[in-house]
Amino acid sequence: MGARGVAAGGALVAAARVAGGALVAAALVAGAGCGGPSGWRTHVETHRAPLVADAALVFGCNSDDGGGMSPCLLHRMTYAVRLWKEGRFRLLVVSGGRTLPVWSSEARLMGDFARRAGVPAAAVVEEGRAQTTFDNLALSAPLLHERGARTVVLLSHPGHLPRIAWLAHGLGLDREFELSYEAVH
Repeated sequence: MGARGVAAGGALVAAARVAGGALVAAALVAGAGCGGPSGWRTHVETHRAPLVADAALVFGCNSDDGGGMSPCLLHRMTYAVRLWKEGRFRLLVVSGGRTLPVWSSEARLMGDFARRAGVPAAAVVEEGRAQTTFDNLALSAPLLHERGARTVVLLSHPGHLPRIAWLAHGLGLDREFELSYEAVH
């Protein structure tokens, strides 16, 4: 496990080794705004997450216009619940704050979805304050520690994983946990 970052040619390049020796890499081109949200150009290679992990961390994304589950949240949670039912992890941590003060947090929406889909309440942990990917990681790490998680699958869409890997390394989470990255598909 490990990650590295290199500044070169006006771009910040981040790469993180994941389970099975595969690589997640991203480049943020200064001012270019290319390749997706926030200017991330992404390349996600095939990887092998551990067969069974202690926990999965599912990252929120904006609620729909009425405060319900957006297609993005629905897609991530459908995939996460399927993996939980396959026995890929025992604990499901969902992270995301409120898009608007009058709405439920993304974590509450995701937690409710998981419980309705058959994941026991004791297996679902909601982190409902995060407003950014950095927050998702920083605020979820203590919850993972409290529950004894050592191996953690970070679950999101392919274009989001490089930023997650870069931030996880910056926070030192790749030294606290054995991390793997799972692309929702």
